[in-house]
Amino acid sequence: MASASVGQLPETPSVVTGDGRANSLDSSSYLRAGVAEQGAGDHEGAERSFRRGLELTPDDPGLRAALGGILLQTGRPGEAVAEYRRALAVSPDDARIHNELALALLEVGDLAGAGKHFNRSLAIEPRCEVYADLGLLQDLSGREDLARKSYEKGIALDERCVPARMNLASMLIEDGGYAEAALHYRKAIEGKPSAEAHSGLGYALNQLGRLDEAAGQHEAAVALDPSLAVVHRNRALTQARLGNYQEAIESYRRAVAIEPRVSTYYSLAGVLRAAGRGDEADEAYRRGRELSRRQVAPTKNLSPGGSRPGVRP
Repeated sequence: MASASVGQLPETPSVVTGDGRANSLDSSSYLRAGVAEQGAGDHEGAERSFRRGLELTPDDPGLRAALGGILLQTGRPGEAVAEYRRALAVSPDDARIHNELALALLEVGDLAGAGKHFNRSLAIEPRCEVYADLGLLQDLSGREDLARKSYEKGIALDERCVPARMNLASMLIEDGGYAEAALHYRKAIEGKPSAEAHSGLGYALNQLGRLDEAAGQHEAAVALDPSLAVVHRNRALTQARLGNYQEAIESYRRAVAIEPRVSTYYSLAGVLRAAGRGDEADEAYRRGRELSRRQVAPTKNLSPGGSRPGVRP
């Protein structure tokens, strides 16, 4: 299991437990240790540290929220909701805990509860990231009008608010507003370059017929994070429109290797056929049909942290 240095801790008494770890009896030290372990990817160690701290100070809202965060991060949103509620019982005006509870409620499907806590968080402390989360909830609930207002409020607070820019751009893409989407993707890249933003911009430029510019954005996306299937799918789409079939085929193959999708197999089959490779096209189509028979339709969700990918499937 990974270990992490927690820096200079206060001089407090400590004990050594059965696993050989020295543990401070100061709850704040457990919080700091847990945060360091979480940052190092040691989720089990972080959860253990947070729980040990809570044994000493059960009413510490910071420890409760930290435990909620690790539970949410490790796929236990129901347990996370319970911990966030305990934290708010002690600290009812903590805007960030309201926001984190809202994200956990989204994961368990309680959209009304999530909306309530997003709004409560914003009433206490307006932050652009929370407006981005609220806007996505409204978008997923079919209220694009409200979603747009929330995204714009976030951007008004912070001109380069990346989550709000990304979410608004993605919504615009779905509605065919490619030119405005491109503007928001560019602003997101100015704020924080990411593979998702470059790929989304590339898709928008593709739809506007600006294929050479789109190709450049896709190369930037792949360079930033080649582990994302969507950057390869979007690159393949542009390369196919440019007539670079071999490049498109290679990108589609990378995409299905990372994340097999029926639509990607079918797109691959189409490009293979256009390239005169009928047997390979038939094989790609067959794999797509096999996957279709096995696959359960995916559902939209919101991951903790806010923004949707902002790129097309």
